[in-house]
Amino acid sequence: MEQMNFSNLKPGAHIAPFFILNAELQKDRLREMVIECSEAGFDAIILHPRPGLRTPYLSNAWFAAVEFCISEARELGLKVWLYDEYPWPSGAAGGRVIQRNADFAEKHLAIKRYSLKGGGLVRQVLGENPVLEAFLSPLPESAKTPWSNARVVTSSVGMRNTTWITRNWDSRGYYQLKYAPKYECRRAMEYLPEQVFEDELPEGDWELITFTVNVGSDFLEPFGNYVDLSSRAATDAFLEETHEQYRRRFERLFGSDILGIFTDEPKYRDALPWSKSISEAWTDYQRDPRALLALLPEAEAGELRKRYRQLTTSLYSENWIVPIRDWCRKEKLAFIGHISPEEDWWGECCFAGSILRHLRHFSVPGCDLIIPAVGDRAHSVLNFTPSMAVSAAAQAGASHALCEVFACSNYSLDLQTIKRVADWLMFFGINFIVPHACFYSLAGPRRFDAPPTFLLPSTMHPFLAQWSAYIRETAESLGPRRPVDVALVRPMSYLFGVSEDRRGEVSCLFEQAMKVAEHLLEQGLTFHWVDDSDLSAAQVRDGSLLVGHAAYRLLIVWSVHLPSEAAEMLTTHAIPTLSPAEALALKGPLVCQDGDVRATRDAKGRWFCINLSPEPRRFKINDMEAFLDGYESRWIDSSALPSAAQTHLKLAGDWDVIAPEENTCRLTNWTCDGVPRPVGQAYHTLMNDPIAVKTVYGPVPKNPALLNERRLVYETSIIWEGALKPVSLCLE
Repeated sequence: MEQMNFSNLKPGAHIAPFFILNAELQKDRLREMVIECSEAGFDAIILHPRPGLRTPYLSNAWFAAVEFCISEARELGLKVWLYDEYPWPSGAAGGRVIQRNADFAEKHLAIKRYSLKGGGLVRQVLGENPVLEAFLSPLPESAKTPWSNARVVTSSVGMRNTTWITRNWDSRGYYQLKYAPKYECRRAMEYLPEQVFEDELPEGDWELITFTVNVGSDFLEPFGNYVDLSSRAATDAFLEETHEQYRRRFERLFGSDILGIFTDEPKYRDALPWSKSISEAWTDYQRDPRALLALLPEAEAGELRKRYRQLTTSLYSENWIVPIRDWCRKEKLAFIGHISPEEDWWGECCFAGSILRHLRHFSVPGCDLIIPAVGDRAHSVLNFTPSMAVSAAAQAGASHALCEVFACSNYSLDLQTIKRVADWLMFFGINFIVPHACFYSLAGPRRFDAPPTFLLPSTMHPFLAQWSAYIRETAESLGPRRPVDVALVRPMSYLFGVSEDRRGEVSCLFEQAMKVAEHLLEQGLTFHWVDDSDLSAAQVRDGSLLVGHAAYRLLIVWSVHLPSEAAEMLTTHAIPTLSPAEALALKGPLVCQDGDVRATRDAKGRWFCINLSPEPRRFKINDMEAFLDGYESRWIDSSALPSAAQTHLKLAGDWDVIAPEENTCRLTNWTCDGVPRPVGQAYHTLMNDPIAVKTVYGPVPKNPALLNERRLVYETSIIWEGALKPVSLCLE
């Protein structure tokens, strides 16, 4: 998997709020906003047009305001990110893409069903939308309709008009009066066409099912209908309307003052997307139109539905995400942002396919958190959001993972909450924080546009510089590149084939995954997500499964839903796996009776511990007792604790090597005097003192002394490949 790192983004934390442009843009106010963002300690701003904008979007006046913001930011040492839409979701350029070509509008399938009585000529009115396909089948008295016996009756569907309009008419519409006298006539015409099924049906009960192609989703975006994400032509039009306009004006600043472009929530707007691209690429449908019947809510044709879902998600990736990613790469810009819904497996399958796989194309994979809460037991679903963004970043080799956060938190949001939420995000590995938002104007309804604001008159603003400095210091060693041993394998291949009637099964799997994730976190075991489709192509090295740039030594798998090729790969390479039920019995280094403490290790071996509760909590980390006040976070450096007993080392034979970090090897398979034993303290065999002191390793004699002089020999073995270099041995 290609590494998506972006060199112009400095290591460590990055804080870049949405810089909301939502009124008539004036230089004095823009300068004031940039100054306040600098005073808040932010690293950059994301120029985001929102409802209320009165400077015409993508006009010369708009680009003049953008240029002024960039200039002011440069003066104060801030970088700039562009936002690719007005307002959101990305792809329509504020409606200009569809204005360019109406056929670029999003389309989807709608299903209707009719019960018919046979025994002669049957006529059924179907509505105004053109029918893509129609099917007819006998309707049994019980059980589900056997759609394998359905016949295609699309040719029995036609259009007719039934609504008369009568009005006065004269000849002036054809001939000017100076050339011909006026002739009057009363005229009538039928309008409002409707689709009608008509055919001779034998005696019996029948069911007619129609698939129509509807334009636009059930609701309008602020700019009207959304765009067809499966259409490469629509994407090219979007790039021309937005990205290319920025390039023509600011190319000289790309990669320096302007770091990249943020894309926001692109996805299909309906569960059954349809387009010319989908129709032509779905080979099942091209062979037999009855493939559409696999999309019925009760249909059992899982493989057909799975191929439909795989196709829609691949077209979304190939025709929307990849072209925009490639454009950004070519212009030396980072491609950042997020896709939704991130915390709903059913919605993800229907509206995006696999968000995890899509995010690996991003320079900075991201997520969204729109309530002021964290993933405690009352909000376990929130754990899915940052963990997926960090998983994608780690697997893509990206140095950063972002979260758009604090929208819809209202004006009651306080400093304690923004610290607590940031602690929780950094715990997962989020190191690019996008506060929502810094508003140009709060006039009128603007003040209710997903508040709060982080600019004055916010009472938080005077303290934000301290908050920013804290995040920068804390997240420095907590990014997505930290090793994580455990991966949860999402059963996406199975979910792609699940019908609407079995949606409850998806909910059960999702809730089980939520419980497993919560349990792992309460045990101090951080994790990543991988898709089951990742397994068959994954590599194995030193007993670890490699998914892109990330390695996992233990997988938690829904085995019953695992594709056969993936199961075969795991068996062949003897990758350790646990079922979700077995995972719920896993024990980790963290013990907290209330389940409110989270702990994760950074690259230096320190534990970052946070308390999600407002109440004080006692806990143990690696058997060391610790305490956190309500909502407190703290680093615990176990390397500063007393070391184990001194022992004599001898090397021989084979050496099993694990590399926990760069230039470091951890030796395993030790023996002590010929008996297999992990390296560690041996006080209970060496010392005798009734007075003990508690340590992370357990009770230690206050006045240690050997009962009898004794020599302990720990042995392991090594094979060294390549040139011999100086080696330091350290026994912890």
